[in-house]
Amino acid sequence: MKAMVIDGRDRELRTFTASVTAVKNFPNQLILRYGLKTGKLKKIIQASNGCLETKMPILLMGEYSARSSAGFVEIKKESCSHHDIVVVGGLGQPFGKGCLKILTIPIAGTLIKGPAEIKKLAGMENSNPASAEAALAGVELLAELDPRSVFLTEGQSDYTYVVRIKSLAEEEEEGEISIPPEHQAMFSPENIVKNIVRKQILRRYVEGYTPSEQQLKDVVDSIIDNIQNNPNPEYWDEVRGLSLLGMSSDEIVNILRELF
Repeated sequence: MKAMVIDGRDRELRTFTASVTAVKNFPNQLILRYGLKTGKLKKIIQASNGCLETKMPILLMGEYSARSSAGFVEIKKESCSHHDIVVVGGLGQPFGKGCLKILTIPIAGTLIKGPAEIKKLAGMENSNPASAEAALAGVELLAELDPRSVFLTEGQSDYTYVVRIKSLAEEEEEGEISIPPEHQAMFSPENIVKNIVRKQILRRYVEGYTPSEQQLKDVVDSIIDNIQNNPNPEYWDEVRGLSLLGMSSDEIVNILRELF
């Protein structure tokens, strides 16, 4: 499957096309292969006179929150004609240098069935905190009134830019999106979990220091204890992205026990 990807991991909102496959038995876990850079979202919409239609599905990838300012990129939705996904693997510039890889930190996203419409919503263009807050309140209202749409917001404390992304598929066609299975053996659920956990553990140690196998095992045992004591995925924050995989606590624990 081919999709237009909007990268929300920073306020530039860069876009590109990608080939999309899914992990076998876990259709919410996706692998993206970079196709072509298609420019920044704002410029694309501006060139389309404020509204762009595409036959391809739209994949919104990641959100952003600045540490030193009030800058943000957020997605607002009411879950209807779109699907929660997580990007677990990637190839190409948006995913770093080198070959096809399992991502150390999975990226949460939303997949909207094509054909789809991307439209900038009219709002205040000047800098005003009250107007920015009112715009966000408007997004909340529209999301409730229009559950078939997803709203992408970008801005900061005194400015809000809003885009509505809406599937144009007929309601009877709004079922599951057909995504071909990934053919690379490296993207087994076992390899994905092990890679995420092991690489994030290694990042905790001082650069240049290689922890012993026993130190790694102690950390993994701690992660297993946390998951077993908190079977609700929202509490698995010890490893970033682990709760997004759509796997049960038993499935993840059984995989982690094979690490050592």
